[in-house]
Amino acid sequence: MKLNACRIGILTTDGFDAIALDAIRDELRLEGAEVRLLSLAERRIKGWSQDGWDSDEHVDMVLDEVVRTDFDMLVIPPGLIAVDALKGERFAINFLKRFHAGGRIVAASGHAPILLSEAGLARGLTATGAKSIRTDLRNAGAFVRENGPRCDRRIVTAASNRELPDFVAAMTDQFLAQERQLETV
Repeated sequence: MKLNACRIGILTTDGFDAIALDAIRDELRLEGAEVRLLSLAERRIKGWSQDGWDSDEHVDMVLDEVVRTDFDMLVIPPGLIAVDALKGERFAINFLKRFHAGGRIVAASGHAPILLSEAGLARGLTATGAKSIRTDLRNAGAFVRENGPRCDRRIVTAASNRELPDFVAAMTDQFLAQERQLETV
């Protein structure tokens, strides 16, 4: 239970990768984290799987009610439809930017790392993501690697669902490293 003191917000909307969200949330909870699902509106949101629309998820908190100090880490799971919707929401992008600027950890997998470029966080960042966004990340100034997870400047990225166990392990390591750093101050 390495994440007993960690409060994690998972930011997504309709079209999230249902399998990945479940895997990430379950692993983080197994590590002891308190995990809340954040979204743009107070309603249930629909996941997406290879078979089409999938399960509904209850939204725990609406993003405009969240204070960035409510959470130690912000996770944006994969899901092309959800990521594309978030990309068009200036409030979500500004929240992501302010959250990271507040010294907090951000983790993004699959197509989600493209939101880092929208938030102005990609320049100089060593990162990875889904194959289809790597050129966009490079154009935003990131040093792109083919696989992950990659950890740089309190940002954890992963390329695909095959990396999810290592992605969660990297998030855990980032949190523990930050906790150790705070203890020495």
